[in-house]
Amino acid sequence: MLGAGVPSGPDFRRLFEGAPALYLVLDPQLTIVAVSNAFLAATITTRENILGRNVSEVFPDNPNDPDAKGTVILTASLDRVRSELRPDTMPVLQYDVRRSAAEGGGFEVRYWSPRNNPLLDPRGKLAHILHEVVDVTEFVRQQDTDERLTKEFWANTAQIRAEILRRSAELAEANQALREANANRQQFLHDAGDQLTGGLVLLADQEAWCCWPMAPACLS
Repeated sequence: MLGAGVPSGPDFRRLFEGAPALYLVLDPQLTIVAVSNAFLAATITTRENILGRNVSEVFPDNPNDPDAKGTVILTASLDRVRSELRPDTMPVLQYDVRRSAAEGGGFEVRYWSPRNNPLLDPRGKLAHILHEVVDVTEFVRQQDTDERLTKEFWANTAQIRAEILRRSAELAEANQALREANANRQQFLHDAGDQLTGGLVLLADQEAWCCWPMAPACLS
């Protein structure tokens, strides 16, 4: 018995239920025995409606999705934890949740990143399984949106890219024509220079010849 003035220990149930993480506790038969408030809010459920029930019963697959495999994948992970007594991290999983009647009923598409952890008793046997999930729905939707926008961007810019390539080819052809024109011009100037130099030499020779006192060209 605690003496006067000695504080009592924390209320672990309230701590667990008030934790910000999304926790669900199952017994070895996969019956729900505890749940955090955050998990209830994320899955649109109430504590009274899910405690004491099997997890697959509480969270069935979306009947409107013929490809839904959430219960199969989750059960396989939980079975691995039960047999191997080791944590099992699952890939991102689409697991739709039921809307309340006030929200119109039906199912809402959700994506989760789950991890199942064994909780062992002092003898090393499985006592409970802690099912922890992170709601990654918005992240997956954003990824899908980014991918769609990327595809639309490249589809819409295909013509622009083709035009850029066409103009690049035209520019390359124009640059080649300019280089050829410059080469022809340089050759023309070189040939003209040779002719001019030859004419000057000939003229110089003629002048020298005329300046020779006895040159016939100067005797006219």
